[in-house]
Amino acid sequence: RPLTIEEKQQADSNYNHIHGQASLRNKLLIAIIIVTTAIAFVMAGISYMQYRDETVSNNMRIGTGTVKMAAACIDGDMVDEYIEKGEKAYRYLEIENQLTAIKASSSDIEYVYAYKIMPDGCHVVFDIDTQEVEGSDPGEIIEFDPSFEPYLDDLLAGKEIDPIVSDDKFGWLLTVYEPVKDTKGVTQCYACVDISMVRVQTNQIAFLTKVISLFLGFFITIIVFALW
Repeated sequence: RPLTIEEKQQADSNYNHIHGQASLRNKLLIAIIIVTTAIAFVMAGISYMQYRDETVSNNMRIGTGTVKMAAACIDGDMVDEYIEKGEKAYRYLEIENQLTAIKASSSDIEYVYAYKIMPDGCHVVFDIDTQEVEGSDPGEIIEFDPSFEPYLDDLLAGKEIDPIVSDDKFGWLLTVYEPVKDTKGVTQCYACVDISMVRVQTNQIAFLTKVISLFLGFFITIIVFALW
């Protein structure tokens, strides 16, 4: 039979109530998705930056400790003789072996060398060979890399400088310099250690992948719960 007026009004009221509930549920679900996504991105970004900063700081600590050991091996009073005579200089080969052992102490150490910084370039004092690159000979002059130009005045003056991050033909490196001084306290050369940053980048990507996976699982759990 046809519905009465009262029954039609009741049916319309029930439909509007159910439709309103569905609409509210959809809005709440969208709001939960947006908020959860925003939180996930923010937390992943914060975690990534903290991990990156801690990794770089750890490499700086490794580089600083290593370069101090390297500098301690070199006699500042003998630097000019090392440059002039090379392997024939007194204790040159012994020091070279010590620097080689220092380089082998960590897989993160890419290069170990000692340069005397002069206006015409970097005069090689020691340069330890690697599997890929043969070290330069004593007395050889290396041109200044563009990334070091802001520090040239301090290097020429024999001052201490902060670690430098560069990305050139030798790769992405963290370079730590330590002055080697003679008995008069004058800087004769710099002991240098290059820490490869490639592994840092690889570890950062792996860490970020794990963080994203973690937050993705958390995100899916929240959405499933919201739908339920």
